[in-house]
Amino acid sequence: MNLAFAAAWHPLVCICCLSVRECCTRGARYWEHLRAEYTALLMLLGCSFVGVSANGQFRDHYFHQLLPALVLLGAPV
Repeated sequence: MNLAFAAAWHPLVCICCLSVRECCTRGARYWEHLRAEYTALLMLLGCSFVGVSANGQFRDHYFHQLLPALVLLGAPV
């Protein structure tokens, strides 16, 4: 099931990584005036990763808590 989620969410994760990379390296114009929101979304993503991996079972419904952070971070791209 983990592999199915990785394959289905691969485009979303790639877009999210691209958005974070653009902000850190090129100073993307979208996040320039939204620094507080960007930081809050990164914290939400980090907390979501901790929530998914806390018990080590990686059930399929645990991955749904990553969706809001990934979508909101990837939206500018």
